[in-house]
Amino acid sequence: MPEEISGDSLNSWFFNEGTTSKVLTTLMEEGYKIESGDKLGKTIIFAKNDKHAEHIVETFNKIYKILMVNFVKR
Repeated sequence: MPEEISGDSLNSWFFNEGTTSKVLTTLMEEGYKIESGDKLGKTIIFAKNDKHAEHIVETFNKIYKILMVNFVKR
């Protein structure tokens, strides 16, 4: 293992569709639930920048097509 990993290398590994999909799936399955556990509570996801935020929204909409309308906002 290297002693240091550059920010660019970390970002290219972390900010990709596979990783984003895994994070979103984990959130939807294991996130804080309300209304007797039937609904995901409001959640804030911090993005690196606008491009990353758009990537998160697009990935969410691919996975959860049925929830697309007003479920996630950038």
